[in-house]
Amino acid sequence: MLAVALGGVSYYSVRKTNELLDIGVNAHIQCAVAGTEAERAEGLGTEFGPMLQPLTEAAGTDYTLVSAHPCTALGRAYVQVILRHGQTPISVILTKRGEQEVFPRMLSALHEGSRDGYSVAGFESGAYLAYVVSALPGPQNKELAGRLEPVIDRFTKL
Repeated sequence: MLAVALGGVSYYSVRKTNELLDIGVNAHIQCAVAGTEAERAEGLGTEFGPMLQPLTEAAGTDYTLVSAHPCTALGRAYVQVILRHGQTPISVILTKRGEQEVFPRMLSALHEGSRDGYSVAGFESGAYLAYVVSALPGPQNKELAGRLEPVIDRFTKL
């Protein structure tokens, strides 16, 4: 009976994590890969504008800033910073978290996976879901997300 219960919890955790990681990948595809330059010129506004410099500094010198802008994809509002590593675009994405949008509890707050050919790392930060999505190898994407997480937390957990 215990094995069945643990199997059910494990199945739910994997399914819920994948569902939440899909949110970040969808935003990356819609706003970074298929987005237009007009959308990318708007900036982050007064709420998240101060986060931009610390975020790019935490990313490091191997990453260059491409744009910072609000975006809407599939009816959901996002704040997105697009970095580039070589020719690879990387999305750093924030979106308001819904009541039921909670990552399953694990030892690490950072959840990662591969979705539709992209590496994605996601975590909760205050009232937001935060993502780092790219075509970088999974460990490199996770390492970048680990450097950016404290900066994002500082600006979203007020």
